[in-house]
Amino acid sequence: QRIDQGKFREDLYYRLNVVPLPMPPLRHRRQDIPALAEHFVEKICRLEELPIKKLTAEAVERLCGYAWPGNVRQLENTIERAVAMETGEELKVDLEADRPHVRAVAASTNGNSPHVPTDGMDFEKYVAGVERSLIESALQQSGGVQVRAAELLKVSYRSFRHLLKKYDI
Repeated sequence: QRIDQGKFREDLYYRLNVVPLPMPPLRHRRQDIPALAEHFVEKICRLEELPIKKLTAEAVERLCGYAWPGNVRQLENTIERAVAMETGEELKVDLEADRPHVRAVAASTNGNSPHVPTDGMDFEKYVAGVERSLIESALQQSGGVQVRAAELLKVSYRSFRHLLKKYDI
């Protein structure tokens, strides 16, 4: 579609598309997040010649509840930052405190319902994050066509435009 629109080079597409490997996004493979996170912790600690740190249960819970629009690379970067910032043995990944634009999203794809972390949460920020994530997902799915994205979310186009303005999308 982007090639037809003149927004993506056709020769580059064929260079990149030698052997397509379909890989579902990380948000659809939440069961992989704990193992990937542990792998990245060990890898980064070894590279930086640090004692191997451990993720707390709460940190794993937060990681599993996040949408990961940047997929595995974003998870790796988040773990790298947590390792760099934490002086103790336990990593307490706090996505909201570290990056206000990060949005925690319920694990809707695997049947888990969201739960409140033991240290509490900002409900309004969480709900806003879920809304924003759904809007961005609908826009991505619709190829940026706002009318279609509104239809996917089953909201009026006028309401959808209001949400775009509200979240500065």
